[in-house]
Amino acid sequence: MLWVVWLVLGIVLLQGYAWLMLAYWRAWQKMRKPSGGRAAYPQPQPLTVLVPARNEAGQIITCLSSLLAQDYPSNRLDIIVIDDDSTDETRSIVAELALRHPQIRCIPNTGSGKKAAIQTGIEAATSDWVVCTDADCTHTPQWLTAMHIARYEGAHFVAGPVLLLTEPGVLAAFQQLDFMMMQGITAAAVSKGWHSMCNGANIAYRRQDFFAVGGFAGIDAVPTGDDMLLMHKINEVHPGKAVWLRNRHAIVSTPPCHSWQDFLQQRIRWGSKATVFSDKKIFWVLLLVYCLNLWLFISLVAMWWVPLLPLVTLVFFLAKIAVEFPLIYAVSDFFGLRQRLHWFVLLQPLHVVYVVVAGWLGQFGSYQWKGRTVETRVGKAGSAAQ
Repeated sequence: MLWVVWLVLGIVLLQGYAWLMLAYWRAWQKMRKPSGGRAAYPQPQPLTVLVPARNEAGQIITCLSSLLAQDYPSNRLDIIVIDDDSTDETRSIVAELALRHPQIRCIPNTGSGKKAAIQTGIEAATSDWVVCTDADCTHTPQWLTAMHIARYEGAHFVAGPVLLLTEPGVLAAFQQLDFMMMQGITAAAVSKGWHSMCNGANIAYRRQDFFAVGGFAGIDAVPTGDDMLLMHKINEVHPGKAVWLRNRHAIVSTPPCHSWQDFLQQRIRWGSKATVFSDKKIFWVLLLVYCLNLWLFISLVAMWWVPLLPLVTLVFFLAKIAVEFPLIYAVSDFFGLRQRLHWFVLLQPLHVVYVVVAGWLGQFGSYQWKGRTVETRVGKAGSAAQ
């Protein structure tokens, strides 16, 4: 009897997951392609780029060099690096670069953490349209132009595509595939207005909207969520005015984590905000995904003792691959990464284990970030140790 209940539960979860993946794939297929170039819009308006940075001495020059290489007029550009109490040479490197490039400024964080750094930068911004990125990112020369065009198409919040750079090895391939799937789901969800998703490495919004929704008030105790939680707040005031920019020129690139420990710490940090979403639609999506992977994880363990379960588990894995493949194939084409798809089937069991472990620790563990230890448990979400 227990075996039948377990099988029925798996079928129900798989059916729900299949419907979800099909919906995301259809939404991706129907997304609007990039519109005309800069000539169709008014003269470029002032833009402020915010770059929160903590201990990024090894990355910050590459990031700022890509920002200085933008085809956006330099006299319309204000680049603010907000130093979040770095203990390395980040501040001095930026200060030296600012002497040669007046559009760059380096200011200290008036608080602690990324949200406080962004708040500090927005308060110092000289324009109403702010674009946020991370200090370890690089950008195409047309990045800011693409974000500027979205502004004139009526967007109040722009989520841009983020690409993990290709590096050799299983870890890099695993991250790239996982991240591409998240990008596809993000694009589909935002384009249809189903739920709020984005990545803080590539977002833009209006300064006045930030203050109108109270900034990070109400979500400031959460150690992450400077992107998705803020997006949801703005969406509530301006429904239907968030877009995901399906434009290759808008891609921001960032390196993958270089160790399994760092990767797990990053994903625990991302997962730590799952239960605090005001947008409950995404909570139920995450719950469905987690439950299916938990079912597969338990089946992987139990199949050594339960007859027929190995065959059933294999069938479920193949079904999961089949329902995910159309979306990952379409997204990999957009990012020019079809050559990575041969890893997709091979890494499925590892992906199931990762989802279960990272999801659990995201709610009941802690993580290290930029030299700080952060508790993820409810009631301790805001604690951080230097």
